Amino acid sequence: MKKNKVNAYKLAFGIKQFHFKTDFNYYINTTHGLDFGVSTIRYNLQPGSFTPVGEESLVAPDIIPDEQAMESALYISHRYTVSPKFTINSGIRYSIFNYLGPQEINLYTPGLPMTATNQTGVKEYKKGKFINTYHGPEYRLSLRYSITNSFSIKASYNSLRQYIHMLSNTTSIAPTDIWKLSDPNIKPQHGQQVSLGLYKNFKENTIETSVEVYYKKIKDYLDYKPGARLIMNHDIETDVMSTKGKAYGVEVMIKKQEGKLNGWIGYTWSRIFLKSDNAAMGAIVNHGEYYPANYDKPHDVTHRGQFQDQSPVQFIS
Repeated sequence: MKKNKVNAYKLAFGIKQFHFKTDFNYYINTTHGLDFGVSTIRYNLQPGSFTPVGEESLVAPDIIPDEQAMESALYISHRYTVSPKFTINSGIRYSIFNYLGPQEINLYTPGLPMTATNQTGVKEYKKGKFINTYHGPEYRLSLRYSITNSFSIKASYNSLRQYIHMLSNTTSIAPTDIWKLSDPNIKPQHGQQVSLGLYKNFKENTIETSVEVYYKKIKDYLDYKPGARLIMNHDIETDVMSTKGKAYGVEVMIKKQEGKLNGWIGYTWSRIFLKSDNAAMGAIVNHGEYYPANYDKPHDVTHRGQFQDQSPVQFIS
């Protein structure tokens, strides 16, 4: 909010989620077990409002219409204890996302980039109307093998569909996160990840260590076109583009849970790259080759420690 007589204004954003979830467990026998359940999330987003503050302000108000959506999901997973040393967990989750009215949706010429010049019209939807629906399965698989009582190995695969997008304006003086729901012009993000981890405990399990490597493929991740305007943009789809991506890295952690001094320290080396090579989806970046994402941060160290009978102190770098 800025207060300067005739230029005083308030810039506001908001996001609300109403979440319902129920889970069930069923033990078939000593080696097989099932987990299953349902969940629903109701989204209500306020993409942005620009309003005057005070009677002297001459700022013209501007409000982007709220967005509504409903995400529902059904899941089931199976736990299989092959032996005291070997366990397998597998599962599937099916999600359905409905983008709801009231809303006005911009229409664009099929096969061409979504720009103001390629806009062909606007379609209006009434309150509660199902505007469009995205749905699909998400898979989970993990295997864990205990080599000894203090040394184990774990491998996993999972896929994910994300229907809400966060657009971060990291270049402005006051960084702002903009939230956007998937709609007819913006597809949900898809991800697939594989990982492999080694876990080792020392000194009678009082010190835990782990090393984990991962690789992730991303589809329909939103990046920004050159000169993109994120704040108070009524046609945000014209300033973003759908990209492919890949991410990989190594995470190392040491954790001490007992003793006068305890805590943990972790180090992560990671990279994330994006690719925009489809002219029909927007601008081609870096000649269609992979380029580092805005939030690509190769090195990250986080640690937390505390002395017994003292409040914890956390340092993040």
